[in-house]
Amino acid sequence: MGGAAASGDTVRVTIERRFDAAPEEVFDAWLDPDVARRWLFTSPGSAISRVGIDASVGGSFVFVDQRDGKTVEHQGTYLEINRPHRLVFRFWTAEEPSAPDLLTVMITPDGEGCVLTLHHDLHPYWAKFVDFTNKEWTQMFVLLDGVLAEASMR
Repeated sequence: MGGAAASGDTVRVTIERRFDAAPEEVFDAWLDPDVARRWLFTSPGSAISRVGIDASVGGSFVFVDQRDGKTVEHQGTYLEINRPHRLVFRFWTAEEPSAPDLLTVMITPDGEGCVLTLHHDLHPYWAKFVDFTNKEWTQMFVLLDGVLAEASMR
C-alpha cells in the first residue's frame, strides 16, 4: 500500500507493509550491514559493492550500488534510533548532496508479525520522482521480505 501527499515544498511518499517477522528482526534489517546490503538501496539486477553503517544517533551510512553500468552512492545520517519501533534518518546521493530526503520508519507489532510504515519526505529537488520512489520502496520491501524469510529458515 502506498500514497503521496504534498506539504509545503516537500512531497511525502507513504508505504505500509506487513511482514511475517518480529519487529526486532525488521528493525535490525535496516542497521545490520550484512542484512541491509541484501535489500536496502538496491534492486533486482543491481549489486551493492560497499556498505558502511555507524548505527548510532548522529552516525552515518553509505551504500554504493552498481546499476546499469552506473555507480550510485547513497549516504545518510541517523537522527533517531528507537529499537524496534522507530528509525529516522536523512539521506542523499553523492551526485546531489544538497538535496537530502527525510525518512521515518515506524514498526508496530501485528500478531506474530509487524507492520512497517515508511514516510519518505522528498526534498523539492526530487519531488517529481514520487512514482519512482514508491516503486523502488515497494521493490526493496519485496527483497526485505525474502531476506527475512531466509533468516527464519535457518
